[in-house]
Amino acid sequence: MRILEIDERRGLIEVLLEVPEDLYYFALFIEKGDIIYAWTLRQLRIERTTGSERGERVKVYIGIMVEKISYHKFSQKIRVTGKVVEAPEDLHIKGSYHTFSLGIGESVKIYKKSQRISKFIKELIKRAETHTRRVLILSIGEEEIAVGVLSPIGINVKSVFGYSPKKSLATKSLREAFQPVLKKIIERVIKQGSERYDEIIVVTTEKLLKIVEEIIADLGVKARIIKVFEGGLSGIYEITKRHDLRQLFVEIRGFYENQEVEEIIKRLSREDNKVVLGIENIENAAKWGAVEKIILLEDLLFDDELRDKVLKILDEIYKSSGKIVIVSSESEAGEKLEKLGKIAAILYFPIQQSF
Repeated sequence: MRILEIDERRGLIEVLLEVPEDLYYFALFIEKGDIIYAWTLRQLRIERTTGSERGERVKVYIGIMVEKISYHKFSQKIRVTGKVVEAPEDLHIKGSYHTFSLGIGESVKIYKKSQRISKFIKELIKRAETHTRRVLILSIGEEEIAVGVLSPIGINVKSVFGYSPKKSLATKSLREAFQPVLKKIIERVIKQGSERYDEIIVVTTEKLLKIVEEIIADLGVKARIIKVFEGGLSGIYEITKRHDLRQLFVEIRGFYENQEVEEIIKRLSREDNKVVLGIENIENAAKWGAVEKIILLEDLLFDDELRDKVLKILDEIYKSSGKIVIVSSESEAGEKLEKLGKIAAILYFPIQQSF
């Protein structure tokens, strides 16, 4: 994400959305009541003596007061709905509703309703500005291949497909069976992704390791090759859990999410009185400046009823130098946190809880 302008006196943030991860962070910047400006398409209405008619769709720059925010991870769009507060006079749309559908390559201005930029938002800006390291991962099994992308906001599996090695009476070796079909697949996947990613990782089983190494060398591709117990989709998830590959995932969200949630579960099993569950209990702890760390499911930040309350809690936690961990709802850690009520916290000191 490129930050084009920040004016703390007016609560203004202007950003350029550059990569898919930016959409996630941008969706967290916005709150109900903020005013955002962007270019959009709007249909003209033509007034005639017989009544009004729909005209052509034109590109216009307008501002709306935010009422609803939707983040669509798979379509790579953010939809923001609200009443139009500023628009060209000839459109006659002030006061009507409009929805921005924002994607990569678009610039947006946000005027915060509070006319201030909270510590939580400032921290998000720092994270969003950091260079986005994207890793293409190709996991090769003996019957299945999976292609995924590792990025700072998690793991996104792009495709999983089966394949069949060449088997016939003339096939005399493992290499003859697998090499021709795997070479075509590897070449196609890497050619499509090599220019868009900072690193390419190929994972495969011990049985196919030498064959894959030879193919990568023949193609002249710079890639890291890692041996796993099982390829395909299982291979992708296996490497995210391996402690010997910890450094590889320093910037990858899922690895640390799982560690943080596991720490909560361990503490709960020991009946640690500095672990708090439930949004009401955590809200109370945040008011006392008692929260050392909060772990929450990202769904809470896009819940129309809870979003404002959650953002206020996070801002309070930043004021007391607490740490915030946002967990993907689609991750293994997210499934575990869902069972704990979507939100948990570790306190600096124990406080009385309501049950």
